[in-house]
Amino acid sequence: MSQRAGKSQATYFALIGFGLLSLLFYLYTDGYFANARNPNHGIRMENGELVLASSRDGHYRTTGVLDGVPVTFLLDTGATGVAVNRQVAREAHLKARGSIEVATANGRTRAQLTTIGEIRFAGITVRNLPAMIMPDMDEEVLLGMVFLRRFDWLRENGRLILKRVVGQ
Repeated sequence: MSQRAGKSQATYFALIGFGLLSLLFYLYTDGYFANARNPNHGIRMENGELVLASSRDGHYRTTGVLDGVPVTFLLDTGATGVAVNRQVAREAHLKARGSIEVATANGRTRAQLTTIGEIRFAGITVRNLPAMIMPDMDEEVLLGMVFLRRFDWLRENGRLILKRVVGQ
């Protein structure tokens, strides 16, 4: 390889590297990485409705409290139940009362049945919510349709809009 060809290759790879670094910097400063899993990004009250903007990964998250324990909630319109991991269940003193086999995105597993005394976030309080303690779940508390059916809700333009159903 000639010396000139070696310099051309080095310049080419340096430009590619600089381009990739520039792209990463742009994505980072644009908030892509910062808001990908930011639980309170884009949550607000609007005309008496709670509006949650989806994070960059398409999920709806917020922070709150589950039986006195600070947690991050993941609101999922495609999930049926409410699920917590063992650590949150321990910290919240949730009592297991039997078990059930459940289907998850990762396959079938067994979960323990429980009841959450109180969930609070963004001015919303829900009491006596049936839930499952999942053995291999991450740290987020999953709020599926068992929770969401207590609201009139709508997914629209990357937002989840919740309005409390009267009498719930």
